[in-house]
Amino acid sequence: VKTKSPAETREKYGVETLYENATMRKTISEKYDVFKKIIQADVLLIGGGTLLHEYPGAGWRSIFRILKIAILAKVFGTKVVLYGVGVGEILTRTGINFTRHLVNNSALTVVRDNRSKEILADIGCRSIKVRATADLTFMLYDKKIHRESKTGINKKMRIGVSVLPFYDYLYQDHIAKDRKSVE
Repeated sequence: VKTKSPAETREKYGVETLYENATMRKTISEKYDVFKKIIQADVLLIGGGTLLHEYPGAGWRSIFRILKIAILAKVFGTKVVLYGVGVGEILTRTGINFTRHLVNNSALTVVRDNRSKEILADIGCRSIKVRATADLTFMLYDKKIHRESKTGINKKMRIGVSVLPFYDYLYQDHIAKDRKSVE
């Protein structure tokens, strides 16, 4: 597991960890550690967040970073699973091709909403490999949150849900037209 708190994550979940350098610049040693763990793994699980999205200023490069890691895993016989990912705007032909290649060559892709599944279908991803589930946030369980109150009545858990990008729904027709013009 790549994490910013390797010792804490290892202790809490009993898993092997790697330090996650938050910057894009990784040392040779960090890259080698990641490479070694990928080729030793049976499955590479990539997930959480809207990973399949062309961010302003970055374009398809964010998708390409994930694709590079997935290709490396596949070359060394490691299965790739995309889990709990969201799909945002993918408007360039390159971004569409990279996303289609990533999804179609993964053992399984589980997206966090039906809209993400629809976007993948629209760009030609094989539907047999794509499933939709609830966002991973709803699978969180923390004993501290689920404790009994002083009155003996269980407290209700409150979850904050980000509704962004709400603009996606406001401009769906515009986005669909842009996507069609790229294809």
